[in-house]
Amino acid sequence: MSRAALAFGLALLLGGCAAKKVTEIVVLVDSDIPLGTGPLAINRLGLQVHYPGPGKVPGVLDEQEKKVGLEWDLLPTGANPIGLPATIGLLPGRDLAQPILVTVRGLLEQSERVRRQAQLLFAPDRIILLRLNLLRRCVSPVSCAARESCGERGCEPIEQDSRSLPDYSVDQILPRFDGGPRDLRRDVPLDGPRPDTPRPDAPRPGDGPRPDAKALDGPKPDAQKLDGPKLDAQKLDGPKPDLKKLEASPPGVWVVLTPPALANLHGVAGFVAGSTLDVLMVGDGTGSPKQCSVFRYQHPIGTWIDETAATGCSSPLRAVAASAPADVHLVGTAGGAFHFDGKWKARSVSATTTLLGAWAGPGLAVAVGAESNGQASIYHFESGAWLQKVSAPFDASATGLVGVSGSSTELWAVGAFGAVWRYASSAWSGVGGAIPFVANPPPNLLGVWSSGSEVVLVGQAGAIWRKVGAGAWSNESVSGGASDLHGAAGYGGNDRFAVGDAGTVLKLSAGLWIPELPVTAENLRAIWCDGSSFGCCFAVGDKGVVLRRCP
Repeated sequence: MSRAALAFGLALLLGGCAAKKVTEIVVLVDSDIPLGTGPLAINRLGLQVHYPGPGKVPGVLDEQEKKVGLEWDLLPTGANPIGLPATIGLLPGRDLAQPILVTVRGLLEQSERVRRQAQLLFAPDRIILLRLNLLRRCVSPVSCAARESCGERGCEPIEQDSRSLPDYSVDQILPRFDGGPRDLRRDVPLDGPRPDTPRPDAPRPGDGPRPDAKALDGPKPDAQKLDGPKLDAQKLDGPKPDLKKLEASPPGVWVVLTPPALANLHGVAGFVAGSTLDVLMVGDGTGSPKQCSVFRYQHPIGTWIDETAATGCSSPLRAVAASAPADVHLVGTAGGAFHFDGKWKARSVSATTTLLGAWAGPGLAVAVGAESNGQASIYHFESGAWLQKVSAPFDASATGLVGVSGSSTELWAVGAFGAVWRYASSAWSGVGGAIPFVANPPPNLLGVWSSGSEVVLVGQAGAIWRKVGAGAWSNESVSGGASDLHGAAGYGGNDRFAVGDAGTVLKLSAGLWIPELPVTAENLRAIWCDGSSFGCCFAVGDKGVVLRRCP
């Protein structure tokens, strides 16, 4: 069997001499999912390899740990085609004690339909075979618990013992599910040649000699007898990978980012700053007692900036809102509030006030929360200070308002026991009674997102209510013991998301909220989506979890 090779940044490794033992993992991928463009098909194959850090939960995709990110077309008419079953050789880096996380993805265009993962070590001096078939039974919304991946035996452990895997042989029979022909093998180095790696132009068993091998190895064998008709390498490999695209996260997939400290994060928002999308995340501190954290992430360059000390905060923060690079608001417990207009300034309210939500737009900024007596409070930022506009008791056991979203002409704020407030014509009014909640008392609402004429409310036990334009409120709640939902966000005409406990991420599709493939088991507390050309969404939660999804 001939093998074509794909370069990844550094020089391509074509293997060692016949007298030298080879260390390699050969990933075999096949699928029983139809290939095509229909709703039940896949038409692209993705491969990622990560170096997971110590203590990481197996299967979590951390962008900073990614070494390889490649995609191929599964249809022969694509620009970079690959056939199934496909074999992809992974050549080790310099440290054989470093485990690798291999992720294979079946895509329909840019949308992930199915994922298969394995974490393992290289087996020194062995070429081992790792089967990662993409199965119809595992197509989303099917999901497994943390540390597991869906496979032939159901949910299987992601961690695998390479010593138990079989050896790979170019002569072994690897039939397709449909009985069709096998594809050719690609070899991918992880971080370049090791010092003891033979020169890149050396032949390796099974490859046959390279075009210039005549002077090195004697007469050239008859390629027709060895491997059949000569193959066009350009057709096999397609165009060279764009390294900038390889460094970006896979489109339509949630990946984990690692902030400067693993503090519980409660709020996220951002803005476009020149060529970057700057995203601010706020929450608790990591000391004892817990204080505060303020992190800035710059996409797509991947830079983290810890701005905690610059703000001067001393108590946990709960929300962030921004209308421009020089108009950012942070709010939180003990009346803590800060404004950035070129530099950070304290703009606190009463120490007995807890501010849990914030929104900012051109000419208007709003914060919502609760007073010490349980009254719901709404503040507007005017003339450099927060002024209380509403103080309304709606239930003796209420915890106040927790979220606010909308535009400068129409805003929505939500809270416990189905509390909903609307801002229109420069005035606030309670409108919770207009929503036909089924439960009595109504559910605690924990988050809200509004854009244009659309409003999404989320809350306790999977509660979701949505309204578009002048239409009626639609109950789209998730039933069956669903997790609490803490936030909602969206952009464009179709992408709507809700996040909540135990890593829950839901995506609206044809009127149904469908679970996305889980990438964390931590509670997610907030989500924000960028409406600019970046179109990325960020979700944050407990223990410093940060997720990113870009189109």
